[in-house]
Amino acid sequence: MGGDAGEVVVANRLVGARHTRVVAMVPVLMAAVLVGVAGDADPLGALLDSRSGEGMTQEAALVKARLTGRPVTIAALTTETTEQVALPSGDIRATITAGPVRTRRGDRWVPVDLTMVRARDGSVQPVAHPSGLRVSGAQGIGVHELASLGAGARRTALTWDGALPEPVLEAERATYREVLPGVDLVVAASRFGFAQTLVLKDRAAVDRVAKVQFGVTGPAVTGYERGETGALTVRDAAGGVLVRMPPLRMWDAQLDIAGGPARTAPVASTVARAAGGLSLTLTPDLDWIRD
Repeated sequence: MGGDAGEVVVANRLVGARHTRVVAMVPVLMAAVLVGVAGDADPLGALLDSRSGEGMTQEAALVKARLTGRPVTIAALTTETTEQVALPSGDIRATITAGPVRTRRGDRWVPVDLTMVRARDGSVQPVAHPSGLRVSGAQGIGVHELASLGAGARRTALTWDGALPEPVLEAERATYREVLPGVDLVVAASRFGFAQTLVLKDRAAVDRVAKVQFGVTGPAVTGYERGETGALTVRDAAGGVLVRMPPLRMWDAQLDIAGGPARTAPVASTVARAAGGLSLTLTPDLDWIRD
């Protein structure tokens, strides 16, 4: 582990299927034609009364921007990763981000906020997460949903077998201290889903992670496939993607000059069908951890 005080992290990430396409941040300017708006007895008044372009079409936003001399967000074209703004010049400015920066809250968009907070039912959740991430509160002995993404029939969860103490919340992280002697379990929210890590805090903890099991459950979890690198794709009965899990990795506490892990290694794992979904078994290389 690179010294008696070192830590080793065994990690996996669960990614919601609807956030798998990544686009570079590219400001775009597109020419647009100023057109009339029909259907209102007083179209000018209707445009000027509309607040911040909420629900506004492209044509209406262009008219309002020209009349008011101020940029107007085209709410009808807003998505989690794209915002289009009508400019007084008649152009449209589109901002496209590599990941979701806003999410729906009822009938309005709110900024993504990954800060973990406690819910009234004792669970934990980010302030505003694109995939509705929910994380467990304190639990007794048994199998529990550690973290879940989505809702309804497409809700998919990662489960943990064992007691969970009350998590310590810090920014986007929920840390369960000593889920095994010398081992912390961490769930960190991301814009694409969440990452789960096991942190080994001393050498005595190494043998306790020789075999670690998680479950992947949900009403629609039916099948799966694994890529050559070990990536896991979980599918529903129709073959649709529910979640994806990148290849599992582990690293120690030593850092390189860039501030990243100096040593990393893959984590071996197997997947099998189980009651309610899938069973994911991790078998990290203990010799590598001890080295």
